[in-house]
Amino acid sequence: MSTDRPLPVMVWIHGGAYQTGCTAEKEFDGSALARRGVVVVSVGYRLNVFGFLAHNRLREEAEARHDDEPYANFGFLDQRAGIRWVGKNIAAFGGDPENITIFGQSAGAGSVLAQICSPLNRGLFQRAIMQSGAGPGMFNRHQQSLEDGHRTAERLFEALGVSSLDEARQVPAAELLAAAEALPVPPESGREGDWSMMVNWVPCVDGRFITDQYARTIARGEQNEVEILLGNTTGEFMETDADGTLLPAGEVGNLKLIAEWIRSGRKAPYYYRFDVAMPGDDAGAFHSSELWFSFGTLATCWRPFVG
Repeated sequence: MSTDRPLPVMVWIHGGAYQTGCTAEKEFDGSALARRGVVVVSVGYRLNVFGFLAHNRLREEAEARHDDEPYANFGFLDQRAGIRWVGKNIAAFGGDPENITIFGQSAGAGSVLAQICSPLNRGLFQRAIMQSGAGPGMFNRHQQSLEDGHRTAERLFEALGVSSLDEARQVPAAELLAAAEALPVPPESGREGDWSMMVNWVPCVDGRFITDQYARTIARGEQNEVEILLGNTTGEFMETDADGTLLPAGEVGNLKLIAEWIRSGRKAPYYYRFDVAMPGDDAGAFHSSELWFSFGTLATCWRPFVG
């Protein structure tokens, strides 16, 4: 596509509960968006223990170096590095560095919310889309304190038979991941029994990249001033939330987020509700079903649309 003016840019952040996922899933193909005059960039990031391990010793190392960079939430830092690279280099690909939209789904939407709320991202992007997230209520539960993260890391070290960061750094990646995934979620975490929270390796309030719970950041109006679009599917988490039989849990969370945003005095977000029913297993407008439509990749979907 030839154009005389820079094209808008969209930076995609995939979901997967901060544990799994990749940019190469076939529904994430940006070709259809590119044909409509958009430069599409997908950002990969570290996941699970590699992306969200937190430990007090990492903080001490950073302080000893007099380093102002964050010492936790490495998955978010990877995303930020990708967005910064886009801002510096996208003009060479025909993109407009002053017209960047970051967008993500599920934990990708939580990642977008984190990027919006981080004080390190002033002016880094202009717009943001959160798909099939559930507002700060869900993602606050996906946040932990640095102290909680440290305790989780210590339990992992005990399982591995190591006692220091130096020893942990010598553990092969496959062994580290296996031990991290086998580590049970403790009852005191408040996440036990909640399928969407049954993970240890989640973002933490580190005081640098994430300075507070998202809801409190938004209530104070301290989030970055960007244009917002967010929404959910009509069947979001209905199978796990009794209240969802009346209103999907994702919709409740998003409406709360919009209310907080308006109260903060910032520009009100746009809201959508996706209700196109998909055929086949898990029929209906279930969590993630909108991805085939937003990327225009229905032709690659295995579901029975004819017959």
